[in-house]
Amino acid sequence: DVTPRLTVEFEPNDNMLLYATYNQAFKSGVINTGSLSPPLEPETVDAFELGLKARLLDNTLQVNAAAFYYDYSGQQIAQIVGATSFLRSADGEVSGGEIELSWQASDNLLINASAGFLDTEYDDQQLSSDGANIGGNEFPNAPQTSVNLNAQWRVWSGQSGDLTLSGEAQ
Repeated sequence: DVTPRLTVEFEPNDNMLLYATYNQAFKSGVINTGSLSPPLEPETVDAFELGLKARLLDNTLQVNAAAFYYDYSGQQIAQIVGATSFLRSADGEVSGGEIELSWQASDNLLINASAGFLDTEYDDQQLSSDGANIGGNEFPNAPQTSVNLNAQWRVWSGQSGDLTLSGEAQ
């Protein structure tokens, strides 16, 4: 299959990039061996993203931000029945945003921060012949919010190397 990708970029100045992308991804269908269920059709996702990359404050602050939307068709998800795992097909949507900041506060201090936000939902549909409906459920392993903070402080610098203290919070 052909998987298109389109990117449009605009640089309003030397320190800023605005962009928009569309791409379609493809994953081939599968056959559940040992099962009487029909083969799964290929999985596709239409992905849209708007973003910004900017260097501010005399190039000491890097800001990256993005908003995105993914529309899944035939997403291959695992379903466990008894002691057997099968792949099933489901449609769903993901929307969200993320921001990353990297600030060189001084020659010896670097601070990084990031946050991500997700809204995921399966479309209304039957997942299996036993009537398990996952419509309206969130995608598994997709946290609604994630936050990370990291700081690195170079406390000593010498001919044979540096001594840097680092800390991180999530």
